[in-house]
Amino acid sequence: MGQPGTVSGSTLYTFGSIVAQDESNYTIYYSIPQVIHAGVKTNMTFYVYLTLLSGWKIQSQTQILQIIVDTPSKQVTTLHAQNNVTLYQGGRWGPFNMTLDLNDSQAGLSAGQVTNATIFASLVVYEAYDNPAAPFVQDSGTTLKLSTVEIAAGSDSSEAAAGRLFASLAVGAAVVAVLAGVGVATRRKTGGP
Repeated sequence: MGQPGTVSGSTLYTFGSIVAQDESNYTIYYSIPQVIHAGVKTNMTFYVYLTLLSGWKIQSQTQILQIIVDTPSKQVTTLHAQNNVTLYQGGRWGPFNMTLDLNDSQAGLSAGQVTNATIFASLVVYEAYDNPAAPFVQDSGTTLKLSTVEIAAGSDSSEAAAGRLFASLAVGAAVVAVLAGVGVATRRKTGGP
């Protein structure tokens, strides 16, 4: 699942108690860019596998994944992704993308700055029990670290924007001059005033 410039791996989530033999395990596989550029939409790819249901647990009815990005000065949470398809042991949700769209301010960066960031994933699952004493859906949730990446400030500072504006004006002036020259040459060729 890895691509050049990405960090790929997996993280195991455990819900319930192995002592009571009512345990479930979910493995999240992820692929995240090694460098995230502020101001650029960044796709992160995930798979969620239901690797174990034991004891009274019979199915996973809903899974919710939320991504949290921590920088030294800010914490940003993306919108969550939710799967409402019932999963049994061995079932998979994904692959699916989540898009991170941060600006410099949200990442706590100033122009030209690069900082380390830690990516966390919070997984919440709603599971059904086949226990006659408590045949209800159990809600569990936990947050684990996925990876450390870098976040670079976007190039949309006022200096960069002014430079782009100047370059655009210069190109525009050159195009106008060329078109004016073509117009004069055309008039001379056709004998106009």
